[in-house]
Amino acid sequence: MPDADSRGLIEGLVRPSFVDALDSDLAAAATALAPTIGVSAQRVGVVADTHCVSPDGSDLPDSVLRALGGCDLVLHCGDVSSLGTLDRLSTIAPVLSVRTAIDPPADGVRVYEGPLLVRAAHTLIGLAPDLPDFMDPSDLFGTDVDIALTGTSHVPHVTRIGATLLVNPGSPTIPLSAAGPTVATINLDGPRSTVQIVHLPRSQP
Repeated sequence: MPDADSRGLIEGLVRPSFVDALDSDLAAAATALAPTIGVSAQRVGVVADTHCVSPDGSDLPDSVLRALGGCDLVLHCGDVSSLGTLDRLSTIAPVLSVRTAIDPPADGVRVYEGPLLVRAAHTLIGLAPDLPDFMDPSDLFGTDVDIALTGTSHVPHVTRIGATLLVNPGSPTIPLSAAGPTVATINLDGPRSTVQIVHLPRSQP
């Protein structure tokens, strides 16, 4: 007859049905989670709604490149329109973008179907073309994120939803607010991320 210790061990074994259910739940969670890319970056440039159509990206204003100079990574929140825009931004730093219906197809290298997760050290960034009103960022990205980057509105905006910092960089080419053309930079070097909306000249070169 088994002793008390072995009986307790046998009674404590996990039921196969529980393991099967757990596997199913984990598989469902993995499916809901956005793709994640690990990067090494301390200063991140954020751009959205460029709508540039030139094949070589020459209609992206020089002021954008100047504003994002020194960034380790550039994230584009969609409405790129032309891959030339990403080529031009890549002269500053590596570029990752999420696409909208007007953008080139996803290539899984620098253009992704959103949403996308980007991990830089201890900071998890969610990247999407848009965050619907009243939607919790964790519902969009499938997990809690430290920073949620979105575009679409062409209006710069920085706010907080719970523990998530929500950033819209506005548009450097078709601004729809009194703020004029804008991009954003994020400094990840420190205990808390700091965001700056960068105002560009209204008369673009």
